[in-house]
Amino acid sequence: MKNILLSICIAAYNQFDLVRKNLNELTKYPEPNIEIVVSDDCSSENLQSLAMSYNDERIKYIKTKKNVGHDLNIIHAIRNSNSDYVMILRSRDLVPYTSIKGIITLIQKNRNASYFLFSAVDENHKPKVILSDRKYKKGMEAIKASTKLLIHPSGQIYNRSLLDLDIIEEHICKSFQNKFGFEAHNLIRMYLAEKGDFSTFSTVGWIYTNTSKAKDIAQNSSDKKISVYAPFYEYKRYQCELEFVAKKISEEYRLVLYKSIIKRFYRSILIDYCYINSNKIMQHHYNYVPIEYSKKKEWKQFKKYSMDFFCCDDQNQVKLKRYLYFIRLISIKFEVYSFMVRQFGHAKWFKYLHKTIKNI
Repeated sequence: MKNILLSICIAAYNQFDLVRKNLNELTKYPEPNIEIVVSDDCSSENLQSLAMSYNDERIKYIKTKKNVGHDLNIIHAIRNSNSDYVMILRSRDLVPYTSIKGIITLIQKNRNASYFLFSAVDENHKPKVILSDRKYKKGMEAIKASTKLLIHPSGQIYNRSLLDLDIIEEHICKSFQNKFGFEAHNLIRMYLAEKGDFSTFSTVGWIYTNTSKAKDIAQNSSDKKISVYAPFYEYKRYQCELEFVAKKISEEYRLVLYKSIIKRFYRSILIDYCYINSNKIMQHHYNYVPIEYSKKKEWKQFKKYSMDFFCCDDQNQVKLKRYLYFIRLISIKFEVYSFMVRQFGHAKWFKYLHKTIKNI
């Protein structure tokens, strides 16, 4: 197939009806300049017969040799795409066929970009991800953008010609002994920030569906009935990202990325998981049961993980240790202000709460 300008990759495991919904939409696009890659991670459902039933040359069905999990299936999809520009799409989300022409046009106007992200609406066509038309120059601008832009399995477009998939795959395989890494997008984005500009667009390019409304059981749920967002898994991801920055990212950008990673995983483990652990809807969707959880214990564990890693980095150790305690202090303030708002609802506490959230 020649003149393919965009590869839309659906990294799938089962979810037959969701994949079909995607293919129904994408095949409405009338031009031959795209390919639709269905990367099947050894599903028990027959996705091959589904893909072949469309009799559409733009659909490319591929299958992993064994069930490899979310990250390696994404890499498998990218490896087998034929365009320099690859859009990743989880089965639950959609790309309206009417958006594809505009996406390709904007890609062609931004040839120096290594990464593209488009605005999104939800399934009711209400704004979900609102972005401006902006270019972040490769290097520090793109590095800082990588710490702030949406992290999600869909809607991201990578310049494949600038991406060394062997580096990403090797690091993921070394970091995880299970299929619950979910780090491919984070590593790819950090890597590409040094290779080209990052471009964001106000143009709506995809539909970001609301997972909390899903009634099915997620395919990436753990057989052990432990949430995939539990600290047990998050510490592995935390270590994976820190080691990637230390080994694969230029020294001048490391401190910015370290700070962002510390803040994100601190929030994930010590703030967000309090909600996730007790949320009934998420328990059903991700097929897990609550675990015994102590903030005090997790803070000690998080601090130990962080200090053990940074003890070898004399240049940044003091700065990062101070930063670690700074976000801890801000987080405690956040909890105090949240309590005051719940108890008294006074306007000044809302003001403090808002300011504190921005600082975390």
